[in-house]
Amino acid sequence: MMTSLAEDLERWLDDDADAPTRERLRRQLDDPVAAEEIFAHLMIAGLLRTGLQPIPPALVVTRVRALMAARLPDRQRLSIQEIRRHLFPRRAWPRVIAITIVAATLMVGILGWWLQQSAAGVQVLDGHGRFADGRALVAAGAVPAGSEVIADEALTLTWPDGSRVVLDPGTRTQVSDDLIELTAGRLQADITKRPATAPFVVRTPSMTVTVVGTRFSVEVKAAVTTTQVTAGRVRVSNRQSDERELGAGAEALADADGWVARPIPPNVLGAQERAEGWILLFDGRTTAGWRGFTSVTVPAHWRARDGVLERAAQDQETKEDLATLAQFSDFDLRFEWRISAGGNSGVFYRSEVERGGPAHDHGHEYQLVDTARHPDGRTPLTWPGACYGLVAPDGDRAMPAGAWNRGRIVVRGPAVEHWLNDEVVVRFTIGSADWQERIARSKFVKVPDYGRAASGRVMLQDHGYPVAFRNLKLLPLTPTAP
Repeated sequence: MMTSLAEDLERWLDDDADAPTRERLRRQLDDPVAAEEIFAHLMIAGLLRTGLQPIPPALVVTRVRALMAARLPDRQRLSIQEIRRHLFPRRAWPRVIAITIVAATLMVGILGWWLQQSAAGVQVLDGHGRFADGRALVAAGAVPAGSEVIADEALTLTWPDGSRVVLDPGTRTQVSDDLIELTAGRLQADITKRPATAPFVVRTPSMTVTVVGTRFSVEVKAAVTTTQVTAGRVRVSNRQSDERELGAGAEALADADGWVARPIPPNVLGAQERAEGWILLFDGRTTAGWRGFTSVTVPAHWRARDGVLERAAQDQETKEDLATLAQFSDFDLRFEWRISAGGNSGVFYRSEVERGGPAHDHGHEYQLVDTARHPDGRTPLTWPGACYGLVAPDGDRAMPAGAWNRGRIVVRGPAVEHWLNDEVVVRFTIGSADWQERIARSKFVKVPDYGRAASGRVMLQDHGYPVAFRNLKLLPLTPTAP
């Protein structure tokens, strides 16, 4: 109804309304709902603002009737003076001019912004990067379709439907509404909200990946591309248009001559991971590579069974953390964890076992907890993924107790990230003013040089509750220059 009414009004104001249109408008003016619509239409046109409040609808009806009566006899276009006299009191006209100018300016600005957003579609959600021509990409900025962008650090782009793509530092890609042309680097995408009828496409030099599930990742390395599917399903096509569907936990290796798809079993490195230098911390069968926090052997209540590394039974009397034999400085640590009902545990990193004292004083902790049942679930500072007692995650993103979660810890010099189920939940910088303030407000204020170790062990906390780990893998990173 609004569209036809608006068209009638436009024709009437332009003196192009025929007799049926004029009669239709007369009838609609007697209808309160239609009168309100007429009022709204004319107000939007900037004609009825007389101050901070619009003219009351009843007065609009009276003035529009008077205007129609003045126009109908001879069908001649009214002069601007007649429109002023019929629609606005004389004393209000200067204010009308001012308000109309301001309103028109705002509307033009809003329209320009809306057109820019609707045309661009893609926006920068977080991080820093640049267009190929050197212009900076900034948070909340639009990325016009067809733009080539380069990520200077981890760069998150978002699409109108809520889909997100994270570009690793150095990644170069061309962006449009439903396609990413990846020329160098690595990206990870979460397309949970995208409907299956609107697939998302990533095209690389060696193959095209069309996503019909929820999450995927893809990387360009020379002529070979690896796609690892973490959830949902991915359809992969090479240059010969040969297609396959992959389920979760599979990888596809492709080049110009074809590709090979295979499942990746738990606790095994894929071909691309081996080429990149990833280290498997747990082989799925033994506790090789591990020791106790206070002893050089593996504590009796830690065991490898059925492909998991677990603290087997609940025992609050006998507790000892499990630490790696190797020490690491900068790294990307990924792992899956499962906490028991009411359980509490954690993953320490850059932990100085030889330092002595309580284990929790030795390094930062990635918190693991059943928020529904354990007391630590009452405060965000001790939610899953938190830097325990210091930095809270942006929400409780963990699966319920008994289900597997994906954890990730990235440490580059003083910069630290905690990931939970494929999303960054915590970021902080060791030694920063914010970090020092958090230390001063925490129980760690009494620990000398807390968390400042440049290297140390990865340590799995034994809090007396059953907890299990699998797919523990670590990629050493080049140390960040001081």
